[in-house]
Amino acid sequence: THPFHLQDLWKVLRNRNLMVCALMCALMQLINFATAMSFVSTYAQQKGAGGFVLSLVAIAFYVAGTAASTVYSKGVFSKMSDRAFMVMGFGTFALYCLILPLCTQVWMILAAQLLGGMSRTLLYTQQMALCTATIKPEQKTTAVGVFQSIYSLGMTVGPVVMGWVLE
Repeated sequence: THPFHLQDLWKVLRNRNLMVCALMCALMQLINFATAMSFVSTYAQQKGAGGFVLSLVAIAFYVAGTAASTVYSKGVFSKMSDRAFMVMGFGTFALYCLILPLCTQVWMILAAQLLGGMSRTLLYTQQMALCTATIKPEQKTTAVGVFQSIYSLGMTVGPVVMGWVLE
């Protein structure tokens, strides 16, 4: 190994594949944090959910994500192209966002959370795998750091946007 130089970072930052994956994941995180991590709890309370049920609403999102991750790791989607998988993932996540405001009962919100958790995890898993696909082995750690830095912007901006919308 050699010491890290700024020019190594520039090489990583110029990788189009990494930047597209990071920006797509930032968008997904923005939507995720604006909906599942912000809007959903407020909306579920408006529909009559108390503390215990609010916990179940959050848990449903993560349980579905864990199940989706398990399915993904078994290679169930291996025959799909990356593009088709991304279209399916974002399409499913968009459907989640569209049906949430139409949920008139808490159980409907719980069901929607299953869809959202599944699609979010599938998208994140795919983007994380793809982001380093074209990176040299000695640059992978830097690439993952860049990926995480960019997608975390979505985590910050999402709740801010949703707070503004809710106000």
